[in-house]
Amino acid sequence: MGLTAAGLATAFVVGRWWGSQTLKKLVSEKNQALAEKDREIAELNRRVRERVPDPPASPDGLPPESVQVWLKPIAPADSELTGLQGRVPTLVIANLKGGVAKTMVAANLSAYFSKRANYRRTAHLLNKRVLLIDLDYQGSVSGMIMTATGAVPEHPNCQVKTLFDPAFSDDDVLNYRVRLAGALPALSLYPATYGFDDLETREQFRWLAGQTGDDVRLRLLKRLRSPAFRSQFDLVIIDTGPRLTTGSVAALTAATHLLIPTSASRRDTEAAERFMRRVSVLKRSGLCPNLKLVGVLTTLTKGSASGVALAESARGSIQAAVANDPDLGVLIEAPAVVLHAELPQSLPIVNEAEQGLPYLASTSSRTIFNKIGAEIEQRMS
Repeated sequence: MGLTAAGLATAFVVGRWWGSQTLKKLVSEKNQALAEKDREIAELNRRVRERVPDPPASPDGLPPESVQVWLKPIAPADSELTGLQGRVPTLVIANLKGGVAKTMVAANLSAYFSKRANYRRTAHLLNKRVLLIDLDYQGSVSGMIMTATGAVPEHPNCQVKTLFDPAFSDDDVLNYRVRLAGALPALSLYPATYGFDDLETREQFRWLAGQTGDDVRLRLLKRLRSPAFRSQFDLVIIDTGPRLTTGSVAALTAATHLLIPTSASRRDTEAAERFMRRVSVLKRSGLCPNLKLVGVLTTLTKGSASGVALAESARGSIQAAVANDPDLGVLIEAPAVVLHAELPQSLPIVNEAEQGLPYLASTSSRTIFNKIGAEIEQRMS
């Protein structure tokens, strides 16, 4: 018994010592790995400081740091890409302010342009082959469209990040789009998923550090200008998130036209004006020199007397901002800045959106988006 107890005690002591040594070794290896990562991060930060130019001098209020980081000059070899020739008409729906029905507008305009010939009131208009690109990592417009059509991505690469991956050929990327059969056969989609924001941040950092080997701002433009994409679509509609990210900057660079939805509240109209100034900086920098502002679409308007007065006040405020600011004048003339059509605040539309697409759900909703779509098309042409 004594020998057994002594043996067990010795084994316990040896085991504790061995475990302690093993743990120390693992901790040491982990600390070494972390130290190596810290050195890599420090080196990347050093490269960013060396490669990112000092922001150019600009008038008061222009531009904030979120814009300046995107103002690196385009390489001479890529300068011709920003021309309009060879582009599919591309409408970006963007605003850095959330809660202005941007996703609602993008989803239902996609349905309008791809489905309108199927309804009596717009049967005289041709359906367009529409590509909808969701660049908001929350995937709101993706969820709305796929719920309405019952579509399911057929492959893990059927998502928007594939558009930004240079490892895929244009033909392969085209095959990874989600084809929306059934209710919307003329509409295709690149859905966004959580994780796209991580890709945006990583690629922005790698680009600033000179590690991408290409200009991430031009990746989407190059895709959409390729023969593979130009042969398949008549119109591209891009929905963006409420931030100036890799995706939204790439969208503005790829776009031919920009639509800015905003509610009529003072806070939201001021946010729309600030966004227009950011776009003006990017346009004058040469990143999107041919981008045309279709206009500002007032959303969530109310039919009451106070609601109408608020909408008129918003219209006047935005027109005055454009008229009094030469930097905004490069985007559009003041009298034309606000669309005549508007998206009213409507409980039926909200309820219909819960089940799918209001445009597909009722004649009253279609009438609203018919007016918006017709005015946008007229302005784009």
